[in-house]
Amino acid sequence: MKSTSLAFVSNKNIKDVISTEGSFFILVNLTLYFEYIIILNYYINILEVKMKLKSGEAVFDRPNSHFHDNDADFSRALGQALTYVESAGREFIEEEVYLGRFIGQSTCVSTDANDEIIYAQRTGRTGLTRFVKNHLPEDCNYMVLVLKKAKKGDGYILITAFIGRLSFPEPWDENAFSKHEDPDRARKDSIDFWSSHALIWETEEIIPGTETLICPW
Repeated sequence: MKSTSLAFVSNKNIKDVISTEGSFFILVNLTLYFEYIIILNYYINILEVKMKLKSGEAVFDRPNSHFHDNDADFSRALGQALTYVESAGREFIEEEVYLGRFIGQSTCVSTDANDEIIYAQRTGRTGLTRFVKNHLPEDCNYMVLVLKKAKKGDGYILITAFIGRLSFPEPWDENAFSKHEDPDRARKDSIDFWSSHALIWETEEIIPGTETLICPW
């Protein structure tokens, strides 16, 4: 009887352990599931900015867009700027929008012969950018928007948005030139612009070791 009682107790303990471990396993999996849902919703919210153009099409952001700011004031200005844009069915939109009020500062400034210039490769770019030292950002009431038509539906994808005036592709951007009717003219316009303009030094992340004082174009 004694051994039977011990056997009964042992079996009961084993069942309790199995039951406890089973509940723990279910709890862990439920926790992981809800964490997955939270993360999924986070990325959905990132992708869906829920903004619209003046012509009515939805605009979607994306995690790898060159979105040059993420504070609330900038987001409001971005939403306002988009409401001034008519798509006209364009596949690619590049537009400068005047907002009529101060919205921030531009880090792309004009330069002259007295400025100290340096070139370096920005992170995520394939060529060198012209930078100027000892300059301060300039107050600005313009925003530049670049969008492309979504492959599905009537919406647009936000490629980039930044405070400043519409500029030209950098001189190394042959892909941008190839989309123009006259690539040679587009390349010349780019070189002319970036010979008299530059980004302010230390306002953009660069790849260490790419700095040079020699103009690459």
